[in-house]
Order: sequence, then C-alpha cells, then structure tokens
Amino acid sequence: MASLGVFAIVFDDRDRLLCVRMNYGARNWTTPGGRVESGESPIEALRREVREETGFEIEPTDLVGVYAKPFEDDIVLCFEAQIVGRSAWSPNEEISAVRFFESSALPDDMTFVVRTRVLDGIERMRNMMRVFKNPTTLAR
Repeated sequence: MASLGVFAIVFDDRDRLLCVRMNYGARNWTTPGGRVESGESPIEALRREVREETGFEIEPTDLVGVYAKPFEDDIVLCFEAQIVGRSAWSPNEEISAVRFFESSALPDDMTFVVRTRVLDGIERMRNMMRVFKNPTTLAR
C-alpha cells in the first residue's frame, strides 16, 4: 500500500515561501509536512506537521496538487495554507531551521520533486496531478 504524505505551501505577508531544513538524510530544504498517521485525516496531518516542524498554526485553503512516485509507493497531497497563529519553536532532531524565501531566491538544495511542488505553488497552480515515473530523473 502506498504511503500518504501532506506538505504545505505557506506564504507570509511579503509573499515569501516557508521552508524547513531537514536535520537528517541529505539535510535538504523542503516545505513543512510529512506522513499521514493511521486514523488521521490529511488536513489534520497537515496542521500537525506544520505546527511540529515550524510552530506555525495554519489553515489549508486550496489543493495545489497530487504528486505520485509509483516506484516508491508514495503519494503526496500538497496544499496552500495561510498562517493563523504561532507558538514557540526551536530546532530539533527533525528540523534544523525554518526560514521564508523569496520566490526568486529559493535554496539550491531542494530535490527535484520538492522544487516541482514549490514551483506549482508559487505559480498558484491548483488541482495538479503529477506522476514521477523515472527515479533517475529525480536528481536536482
């Protein structure tokens, strides 16, 4: 069975994109999000993941798209969301940094799949369906 993930495209009041730097693996930048847990809705998972990874409370507004990697049995739902609050946050074992980036100055160290989701979000795409078929093309 495929795993289901959720990720958020969140802009601040200056239209900068919220990103997090992972503190494991390749330590790349991505948007906040993660896996949907058993018994949890995708929206509940999105709120939880963003809060855990950034301290921001969000409200999802639109579905940017569905992104599938069949060769990894992985499906991701990507939502645009707005900030509705914030609580304290500090770096931890999962996330080393939280930062807003200008759309024209995104970090270089994003995977191809993450950058694709981000660019779809920046371009205000809605209801996209992308299937990544060849794992060798997913390098940056």
